[in-house]
Amino acid sequence: MLRFPIPKAAAWYSLLFAVRIIVAILLSAIFQYDDERVFHHAAVYQVYGIGSFAAGRAYYHLGNVLYSIFGANILLPKVVNVFLGSLLPYFAFDIARWLFGNRKAGWRALLITGLFPPFIIFSAVNLKEIATGFCLVLIVWILLNPKKSYLWRFAGSGLCVWVLYWLRGAPWAMVGIMGVFGYYTLTMRLRFSSFMKVAGLAVLGGVLVVPPLLDQIQQMVWSRTTQEEYFITRFSGSEATVTRFVDVEDPLSGRNLAVLFLRGLFFPSPLRFFMDYGIGTQVEALNMLVWYVLFPLAVIAFLAYRRKGAAVACAVMTVGVLIIATMGIVVGGDPYRHRMVAAGLLASLAAGGVERDILRCFQWVIWLWVLGAAGFTGLWIALRLGG
Repeated sequence: MLRFPIPKAAAWYSLLFAVRIIVAILLSAIFQYDDERVFHHAAVYQVYGIGSFAAGRAYYHLGNVLYSIFGANILLPKVVNVFLGSLLPYFAFDIARWLFGNRKAGWRALLITGLFPPFIIFSAVNLKEIATGFCLVLIVWILLNPKKSYLWRFAGSGLCVWVLYWLRGAPWAMVGIMGVFGYYTLTMRLRFSSFMKVAGLAVLGGVLVVPPLLDQIQQMVWSRTTQEEYFITRFSGSEATVTRFVDVEDPLSGRNLAVLFLRGLFFPSPLRFFMDYGIGTQVEALNMLVWYVLFPLAVIAFLAYRRKGAAVACAVMTVGVLIIATMGIVVGGDPYRHRMVAAGLLASLAAGGVERDILRCFQWVIWLWVLGAAGFTGLWIALRLGG
């Protein structure tokens, strides 16, 4: 992993951990997401039992085990998230260093993921986001690790996909699978024997795993859009401005998905806290400012290094996360939080997108992003002020 003396690495980790644990304690006193309370009460009352391997249950069981051993305290799962959030920068460092062949890029990735607001805040709350983002980054780190065989990388990334399934369910496991196959599509330069082993495992895994996951995703979407009254009402009865541009009677129409995907790139606006006051919108604004900076830089890095498997894996999984964020609007999810899961992947890419020559070559991406953000913000302000 990180290549500098242990005392220096320990000092950095101590700093990252201390910042996150302080923020975790402060946020516990002044602000909590609704789902944080849900996870807390589910752990207190052991709603899902002490343990199982059912899809999407891992985080509930984490709370169950911690509360059973140490007593009910919402800081306990936060400490686990702080631990993962403090480790993530080290893996981002290696990914950027290996991908761009530049130690400076690695340091940029470490500083971004270590000190920027989204990574600190989501490490300090009782939510699944930082653990999910950590798994996605870990998949890329395993795939890119030059000291391991292709077979070891395939097995390790497969284990991460299973953890994603246990943590978040079929859609997120599919995101991990997309990243693995995107990577191997560009990097299968193996000896025949190694190729046959990896290809055989890939085919076997695809046949055994992908169809059941797709079936679960299809059943979940169908149920939430046609059967479960809570989710149907949540979308059709939403007062969000975007509902003026979508067909609430046909939530999965192509027009809806296109509109929601484009909206998902820019919403919520960092300027929202001027109109909707509260600590929640201030936290949201900080996180969105970072998103507005990282996203175009990550696109630039992908375009410059698109022939490298790790860049493709990061990009494919980011697009998968954005699709889930888009779909989340029509099946009851939170697109803002879902999208932030991809922040670690974006930071790893963006660390290589700030080189002067690369920026000069792809400056049109910056201009296109600025025009899109300005257009979205102008339309959003006009619609909000106009009622």
